[in-house]
Amino acid sequence: MQLPYPATRNAALARLGQEQLIVESEGLWNTTNLGALLFAKDLRQFGALSRKAPRVIVYKGGSKLETVREQIGIKGYAVGFEGLVGDINSQLPANERGHRAGLAHRNQNVPGNSHPRTGG
Repeated sequence: MQLPYPATRNAALARLGQEQLIVESEGLWNTTNLGALLFAKDLRQFGALSRKAPRVIVYKGGSKLETVREQIGIKGYAVGFEGLVGDINSQLPANERGHRAGLAHRNQNVPGNSHPRTGG
């Protein structure tokens, strides 16, 4: 679904309202919980929603008894998506192999995904 970007500020606000990310009240726009969860620069500014922040937890071994690292995000899911994926990828085991001109290629070993493009 490729919709054109709204041409005016009011059209953009109306589109966000249609998607229930913001609501109009007495001539002002308020962010809905969904809008905040997706687009907040700092979820801590939204009270109880901050407990729904994305978390990346790395456990030792195959059990959840011992935590090696826990990273709690402060950005909304959409705003912080690239950082969240980067954080997860940095925790995956990887093999590096050399290439021409001294450049290295990193293969990530994702469980259940033996080939990065085909998934099988």
